[in-house]
Amino acid sequence: EKIKDSVKKPLSSLRVAQHTGCHLVRPKKLIEKDDPENPTLLKELIKLTGAKPLDYMDEAECCGNPIIGVNESIPFQMAKEKLEHIRAVGAQALITVCPFCHMMYDLNQPRIERAFNEKFNIPVLHYPQLLGLAMGFTPEELLLNELRVKPADLLNEFQRGRE
Repeated sequence: EKIKDSVKKPLSSLRVAQHTGCHLVRPKKLIEKDDPENPTLLKELIKLTGAKPLDYMDEAECCGNPIIGVNESIPFQMAKEKLEHIRAVGAQALITVCPFCHMMYDLNQPRIERAFNEKFNIPVLHYPQLLGLAMGFTPEELLLNELRVKPADLLNEFQRGRE
């Protein structure tokens, strides 16, 4: 209720994908808040902002970042496949809660694009940034300009939805 009450500018025009991340739901015996194979908690939090969370294939899969120091090609392949699935459902952004996952999809997205000669251009926001937009904070206050994948199209759509 507190989150819902803090939303001043619902993001009803935004369609987003979510990456819950392994550490929010695993190990299941310790966390017990969500199903690791079909996580819903982040989707419910996204709905509170007014944005529409989209289902996509293999959304519960790991980002691959934990093994990037050992072998870059495997996590890049994992992330590429996930980004393809996200693009296929028409998501305007990917929402994360784990800094490690955020690094994989935002910081490494240009490297993944070069490695596979494929363009994704999917902005990656932390959930607090999405919530901040819904609360009325400016993109500058939320440091959206610091993202590796610039959310220009997302912000233009966001502005059109306000007019």
